[in-house]
Amino acid sequence: MECRTPLKTDGSRCTQCLNCQLVCSITHAGIFNPGMARLRISASEPQIAFEPECIQCGLCARHCLYGAIIAAKEEG
Repeated sequence: MECRTPLKTDGSRCTQCLNCQLVCSITHAGIFNPGMARLRISASEPQIAFEPECIQCGLCARHCLYGAIIAAKEEG
């Protein structure tokens, strides 16, 4: 599954709902477990970071309800 979708993040919009981590973990690890996701949400400060294993498939952006992660091509 090699799908590169350039992603941009805005940690200030993140509500830490974990939708992005849940969709990532179920898709790539086969389990609903935020710890198995290929991205990390910092609880101490609004920050979203992608792990080296992230292939930027864009699922996290499609399931982010608050616009904290967006596909760069969606910017207008």
